[in-house]
Amino acid sequence: MFVTQAGMKKRLGRLHEMGLVTRSLDPKDARQYQLALTDDGRAVLDGVLDEFFAAEAASLGGLAEADQRQLIRLLQRLLAHKPG
Repeated sequence: MFVTQAGMKKRLGRLHEMGLVTRSLDPKDARQYQLALTDDGRAVLDGVLDEFFAAEAASLGGLAEADQRQLIRLLQRLLAHKPG
């Protein structure tokens, strides 16, 4: 996804500041945090997912069903490929 560790930490920090996620130390490893969505975070995510799935359906709607299945198979192969 081309996101660095520092970039992800910054994004998660902003989500925390916005009240969309909570952060707590991992009881098994104090070097790590556990994250959880807040109620506001769930509401935002639900809205974004609705928009995402609507956009996905609109963009795939131009493909025949057989082409959609082929695209799914190709994407699955791409995701399963482990370089090097």
